[in-house]
Amino acid sequence: MRDTLAALIERVERATGPDRELDAEIGALVMKNGCIREADGRQFQIQPHPRRYTASLDAAVSLVPEGWAWCVHDVGIASLMRAPRVVKATAATPALALCAAALRARMESADAR
Repeated sequence: MRDTLAALIERVERATGPDRELDAEIGALVMKNGCIREADGRQFQIQPHPRRYTASLDAAVSLVPEGWAWCVHDVGIASLMRAPRVVKATAATPALALCAAALRARMESADAR
């Protein structure tokens, strides 16, 4: 799971704009619902109508784990804070940056368990 999440974070950070396939993969990893679909030899879950995480700050905020404070700069930089940790991400848009930072925080939270 960690490797899959790390690869997804990299793809979000490299994206040049909103991407419905990324939205679907984010939804599948985070929400764990939908149906199985094969893509490039991989299997992953897809939501029938995933939220537009990569296009909307409102949707991206829903990815921020409970207990983390967040800040987004209009230049495509997002920071999440949960004492004593700070997680940052840079991407082409504020929504993409917040998605990447939220996914990093989720990965870190999973590692702490």
